[in-house]
Amino acid sequence: MGKLIYRHPEGISLNGKEYILNDDNTLKTFDDENKAKCFLLCVGYEEEDIDEYVFIEDENESSN
Repeated sequence: MGKLIYRHPEGISLNGKEYILNDDNTLKTFDDENKAKCFLLCVGYEEEDIDEYVFIEDENESSN
């Protein structure tokens, strides 16, 4: 089961979830939480931003 990365637009949870997508607009999945965090760090997120503004969930928890 893969992991998905999302955030709430404008930081407001009432706005729903905005997921990271592949180039073909499918959900980008990661093998585990560590790989998802590594991806975020590589694209410029700071560790404290990941813990506060970006979320990682199991693929089966997705509301898409």
